[in-house]
Amino acid sequence: MKKILTVLLSLSVLFVVAGCSSVKDGTYTAKASAPNEYGTTPFVNVTIANGKITAVTIDETAQDGTLKSQQSKDGTYDMSPAGAQWPWHEQVAALETYLVNNQGSKITSFDADGKTDAVSGCTIKVKDYIDLFNTAYNQAKKQ
Repeated sequence: MKKILTVLLSLSVLFVVAGCSSVKDGTYTAKASAPNEYGTTPFVNVTIANGKITAVTIDETAQDGTLKSQQSKDGTYDMSPAGAQWPWHEQVAALETYLVNNQGSKITSFDADGKTDAVSGCTIKVKDYIDLFNTAYNQAKKQ
């Protein structure tokens, strides 16, 4: 009887600890306070479910309301003349995947342009996106 009670108590503690999280489930958004040098306003959405980052959306809104990701997919925002190997939306997708897979940003160093070698397939400036990600994620921590 004592063993059964000990097992049940251990399981209940395990469930309580597993149910506790330092972040609250939901979707949190951080948006730049002003348009960047390209005239678009970056934003990041971070979705938390069961205490884990399940989705990250990084994009920029143009003054006419269109999204940079859609412009990239449509070919109206083309970085190849500047030497980019991959379209903007594919590079952002690589960064989003990195953030979900690593449950946050482990990036600590950026070059003078705000770029990093930490994310394979992503050669664009990411520092502002990482800062916005951290702001959104910190909203979940404050809940």
